[in-house]
Amino acid sequence: MTDAPSRLALRAVRATIAIAMSSPSEAFEIHQGEVRNLVDSYRTQCLWFLREDFYPANAEEAVRVLHQIEQNADLEGFRRAARLRAWLSPTSNAPSVAS
Repeated sequence: MTDAPSRLALRAVRATIAIAMSSPSEAFEIHQGEVRNLVDSYRTQCLWFLREDFYPANAEEAVRVLHQIEQNADLEGFRRAARLRAWLSPTSNAPSVAS
């Protein structure tokens, strides 16, 4: 019989795999709050050309905004944006992987 910490670790791994296998739109819904926080943190430094009330509405917009942050932010912003963009980028489709 497994102990509680092992079961919790297993649940965490399963949740991570489920998120990794999700579509970009599902990943955006999961990480939308983090994207909004990052936009707020880097709005004046990297996103000054966007409306003050702009927030990405979908995964495609989020990827574009995160790319801007990666290009123009400090190292911490670059790392945060890159991590989020990796979650939101579309994955390969099955036929291309199988060939």
